[in-house]
Amino acid sequence: MRLLLLAVPILVVGCWKAPSYEPYRDAGAGFSLEAPKGWPRDTDPAPDGKPAVTTEFIGDAQPQDQGIALGAVLTVTRLSRKAGGRMLAPTKALFPDDAATPAESKPYARDYEHGGPTPMHQDVAPIPMRVEGRVFRTADAFFVVEMRAVRGKFEKNRHALERALATFRPG
Repeated sequence: MRLLLLAVPILVVGCWKAPSYEPYRDAGAGFSLEAPKGWPRDTDPAPDGKPAVTTEFIGDAQPQDQGIALGAVLTVTRLSRKAGGRMLAPTKALFPDDAATPAESKPYARDYEHGGPTPMHQDVAPIPMRVEGRVFRTADAFFVVEMRAVRGKFEKNRHALERALATFRPG
């Protein structure tokens, strides 16, 4: 009986496949990292006159998400700090004193509710979500690397955020 109890965890660990990653470099947004292999990528270019570029890696999405990937989404947002050599007002307001701002923020995390009953969707309950990430500062931009996921799927996909943060390189 003891041998059987020991064999079950060994079989489970032996069958678990570590996620695989692939390098991703975004020359336009100016960063590189390793993203989960097979997670589709969606890049939203900066709208005219706006300093932000967002790249998403979408994993664990469900068909019922109605066009908004709720399963797990790894996001890198680049917010330009300078235009023509001058600091942009929105980023200067965020961090007015560069000397006091570390190059990398402390990790942050927040639980929240996505959606809920609306006039068009009376029977839709709010979806419990979690977001975690970190902000990186360079001379030219701020990079926000974060993952949001349905709360019940966050831990299952945490590896994607940890790998992205460990391999993130601006430039």
